[in-house]
Amino acid sequence: MLKDALQEMVTAYEELKMEIPRANCLMEQLAVEVESVSQTA
Repeated sequence: MLKDALQEMVTAYEELKMEIPRANCLMEQLAVEVESVSQTA
């Protein structure tokens, strides 16, 4: 699944004509919506 996600990211960068980062990793901030959070002891 991680390989597929990375391929989708690369495809999106190419479609948006954005430079693909050439470091050891690809990093991008993502907004995450959380409906409920519970904390355990």
